[in-house]
Amino acid sequence: MSHSLDLYKVLSWSLAARSHCGPTYVNELLKDEENYRFPGLISFRYDQLVRLLKSAHQEASPSAFMKKFVSYEQTYLQYTMYAMPDIRVPTAIGVLDKMRFIPFNGEKQMSFYEWCNEKNCASTSLDLKNRVYFDRYSITPEIQLMSESRIHNSGIGEVSNFILNDYCEQNKLPLNLCI
Repeated sequence: MSHSLDLYKVLSWSLAARSHCGPTYVNELLKDEENYRFPGLISFRYDQLVRLLKSAHQEASPSAFMKKFVSYEQTYLQYTMYAMPDIRVPTAIGVLDKMRFIPFNGEKQMSFYEWCNEKNCASTSLDLKNRVYFDRYSITPEIQLMSESRIHNSGIGEVSNFILNDYCEQNKLPLNLCI
């Protein structure tokens, strides 16, 4: 449980700041070394973690941000939670791989074990690179679904069709070329 609390503290401040104030605000905080001595980051990997965090918050699109933020999150976990013998040993021998999945809306998704078999990655979830790839693989469809849902709910498609139809009619273009 302490790993979850530590992870929450390390991750939540920048996510909350980005959500409420935007990525520019977070980037301004991270520009000045005096400002970014945030608690919780491990000292011997501090510069690496801050670089990853800066890189994530420089991305505007949710998908690009997520990909880089997952690298930051999993790198932090690699040197904290996964460094602890009670987590490292079972993870190294694959005990946790069938239980490692990211549920959305209460639906079970593919586990790391299933994903690794499908991709022939020949590792356990102790492998940082493959864990990052797995998380990106798991989260990306949800981000796309949210983006599509947002576009659908905004009605922008209907507005675009109306404008294109009007343009086609005014310029005597076949409608199938415009839509």
